[in-house]
Amino acid sequence: MTVNVSVALLGFVSVALILYMSERLLRPPLVYVPPILFLGIGVHFGLSSSASHRYFSSTFAMVAVAVLIQARTPRTLRWAGLLCACSSFFTQTRGLFVLLGVAVFVLWESRQKAWRQLGSLLGVYVVSLASLLLFFVFKAGIRTVFESLVVFPWKYYPEQGAFNSVQGYMADLPELYPLATQLPVLAVWCFLHAILPLCYLLCLYRCYRGDAGDGCERAALILLSTVGLALFAEISRAPDFGRMFTISFPSFLILPWLLRRPTWVNAAATAAIVCLALVFVIPGSVIRQFKIAGR
Repeated sequence: MTVNVSVALLGFVSVALILYMSERLLRPPLVYVPPILFLGIGVHFGLSSSASHRYFSSTFAMVAVAVLIQARTPRTLRWAGLLCACSSFFTQTRGLFVLLGVAVFVLWESRQKAWRQLGSLLGVYVVSLASLLLFFVFKAGIRTVFESLVVFPWKYYPEQGAFNSVQGYMADLPELYPLATQLPVLAVWCFLHAILPLCYLLCLYRCYRGDAGDGCERAALILLSTVGLALFAEISRAPDFGRMFTISFPSFLILPWLLRRPTWVNAAATAAIVCLALVFVIPGSVIRQFKIAGR
């Protein structure tokens, strides 16, 4: 029961955050594409099957981006530092990499004022994370906490199998039997592995060329791209199928923006990814309910 409530709350918060950020980047009807992608792909493959620490950390990272997407003031930067610390509390590397992505964006945007803003961001992050870990330091000792949070992920985690190394990228190909039900899964697998990393680079290139419109839209896109690349870098040492879903939310926002121009190619591509998501929203939900009822 507690797990089901947690999954429902995480899903509700994630959809609300994605819709909030989508309204600042896109116009109707494209504004509804990111929530549909999340409900179809993110919930079905990520949240419902693995509401673990990775999803909690990704949700806090998403809130940090939502806080900064409208404006980067000392107050919002302090909130972002706190939220990144909460993300690190659940998955230590994820919050740190999101923090680095935000720091790169602040350096690009602020330039002369960047160091003062970075001081607010990093200072709150360090103090907040230290406060969250204080109980564990008191109980287990600072050496044990350091070895568990820093030494283990860096030194020993990649030794636990091929999927915990860069060799795991595109190595977990889904089973193709039965083909009728597994073909959409294969399409999602190709979609995430092929498009997720490339859409951030393409978005940065389009922003560099001046295709992003006004300054607020351009800044929001660069923020999402830098955080998205940071999240991808965070799982690059263990990029299996499940982890790809938990860091995919920025791509759900950027991809519709890349397809926003009214051409038949963009319209066909948008319709294809929406239909792919709806395959898992509607039939997937019905099948899952029947499985639960049959237990």
